Amino acid sequence: MADTDRHEAQIFQLRVVLRGISPLISILKGLQEQLVRQQLAEHRQSHRPCPCCHRPRTIKGYHSLRFRSVFGDLALRSPRWLRCSCEDPSTPASYSALNALLTSHTAPELEFLQAKWAAHLSFAAVADLLQDVLPIDA
Repeated sequence: MADTDRHEAQIFQLRVVLRGISPLISILKGLQEQLVRQQLAEHRQSHRPCPCCHRPRTIKGYHSLRFRSVFGDLALRSPRWLRCSCEDPSTPASYSALNALLTSHTAPELEFLQAKWAAHLSFAAVADLLQDVLPIDA
């Protein structure tokens, strides 16, 4: 059996298995979304007070972040805070704590799967497989 045929058979088997567990993937996506939102809310709450005077910083506005994971994309709302009047004027006038926390907007597990599958298959085959078996947005 040629390598291409063997890879196609393996892809077919993987698709069958993963389609069978799609309800579990939906549950895990919901759990992950709740967990991530709770963790980010706690992070924002702990980083909003000024380190000097402990008053809450003023919100300049919000921007959206997209976090990609094995279970799908999470749309996150990230506040930008203004520098407190007591802080050093040489620091940036505003900043986003979530941008500092989420330096990569892709989960390590998704990066691992992409790299592992890309090492064994063509890019097009990996893209098709990921689209078929995981709820990854294009």
